[in-house]
Amino acid sequence: MAHRLGRDQSTIYRWLKRYKQSGTSL
Repeated sequence: MAHRLGRDQSTIYRWLKRYKQSGTSL
């Protein structure tokens, strides 16, 4: 379960980076 949470965090971090790179504003 802990490793799953870490994986989720990594995915969110990566997604955030991609989102920022895209230059899209919420």
